[in-house]
Amino acid sequence: MTSAARKTNPGIPLSQLFAGMDDIGMNTDPTVKSLHLDSREVEPGGLFFAIPGSSFDGRNFIPQAISSGASAVAYDPQNWTASDSNSVPCIEVPRLQSRIGKIADVFYNQPSSKLHVVGITGTNGKSTCAWLVAQALDELGSCCGLVGTLGSGLMSEIQSESLTTPDAIQLQKRLSDLLDAGAEFACMEVSSHALDQSRTSGTRFRTVVFTNLSQDHLDYHGTFANYRKAKARLFEEELSSCAILNIDDKFGRWLVDRAHADRVVTYGQSESEVQLLNVEPSLQGLRISLSIDDEKFEVQSKLLGRINAINLTAVAAILHSLGYSAERIAQVLEMLNPVSGRLEQLAGSKNKPRVFVDFAHTPDGLKLVLDSLKELTEGNLWCVFGCGGDRDKFKRAFMGSIAESLADEVVLCDDNPRTEDPEEILIDILEGMTTTPVVQHDRYKAIRFAITKAGPDDIVLVAGKGHEQTQIYADRTIEFNDRAAVEEILGQVQ
Repeated sequence: MTSAARKTNPGIPLSQLFAGMDDIGMNTDPTVKSLHLDSREVEPGGLFFAIPGSSFDGRNFIPQAISSGASAVAYDPQNWTASDSNSVPCIEVPRLQSRIGKIADVFYNQPSSKLHVVGITGTNGKSTCAWLVAQALDELGSCCGLVGTLGSGLMSEIQSESLTTPDAIQLQKRLSDLLDAGAEFACMEVSSHALDQSRTSGTRFRTVVFTNLSQDHLDYHGTFANYRKAKARLFEEELSSCAILNIDDKFGRWLVDRAHADRVVTYGQSESEVQLLNVEPSLQGLRISLSIDDEKFEVQSKLLGRINAINLTAVAAILHSLGYSAERIAQVLEMLNPVSGRLEQLAGSKNKPRVFVDFAHTPDGLKLVLDSLKELTEGNLWCVFGCGGDRDKFKRAFMGSIAESLADEVVLCDDNPRTEDPEEILIDILEGMTTTPVVQHDRYKAIRFAITKAGPDDIVLVAGKGHEQTQIYADRTIEFNDRAAVEEILGQVQ
């Protein structure tokens, strides 16, 4: 179960939280002072939402919530009958999970109606685009907060997050906190899990952005069609002021006529409103040529790799939709700094290889990063990676094949095995490979092997974890950060 949301609140009548929900009956109207999804964190005066989940059924914990001081309980009645002996109101709420976000929105005084919320979804590029847009808006003088994989908060004080998109209660609290901190904008990553689970329900998106769609999360969605359907919800179900779509992607083109938005802005290398015309990558950065409504301009960016050219184009499209001129957009794009753990370069001395750390953990993501580095490599390209346990097994062989075809040397290692046998995960990866790579389960030793064996003209990519700070096993979680490991090894290697 997820953690509870807490915010000092004098209390709000329960009936106000359920206003407009005509299928809900209440005989009493207690005051609600906090909202909770975890019975262990219920406080006196709290409203506990009891919903069935994949691991736990929250309805089994209603007695604990009441004993902790809950003033009321809302529960999903499907296949469930609540006890008549409960000492506080226990209210049947059909389709409860899909309504929690709207209830939390009321509780936190509708924060998204007072912010310009930018929601970004796609298989790859969400984190990079969200971070770059928030950074750009800050540079342009508009205070912007971030909610996503890299954390939440104002750009000067980002706090880590456990989920790409927080649960429905925490999301509204995050937006409320950003508003209280002075934010005018909130830039948010929107995952397919969040859309499927209605975590964003109640959030008013002013701008919605699509980056790309490729295989991921089939362990959860079951089929690619279900995954695609979940992504489409951000564009089809709620009216936004502007939908910004990458039309290099087939799904992006499909969304053009289906987005429920007042305005659609297209971007990509294809003919579009904001078009990427040319890319010149180097180890010093990117030179890109862009066109906005046929006005052409060039940008010298600090970001590395061809993969970041389309991310910068997405940022340009977002800023264009907000009314900034091409000249101002060009100026701010050149000011943007690389994102931690996203094609981040860690260079040793002249006698050591260049090492890049990236979060790529999907077939398409790994391919894009390796393609980007391949054209920058004078010597051999090394790829150190693994695949996460308890996640989409179908992508593992594809990633093995991609690494083998694009990298000169491949080193396989563990990457959050979770409850799965690490050996079985690597066997799945090897099914996509025809050659025998180096296999070293210990991630630190795998990284060290690649760096010590690579030559000074080589590039080493350490892929899969990016900014992450831990390595997760079935029986323990240890501190581990690819960037820190690389820096330590580079400092040791003569």
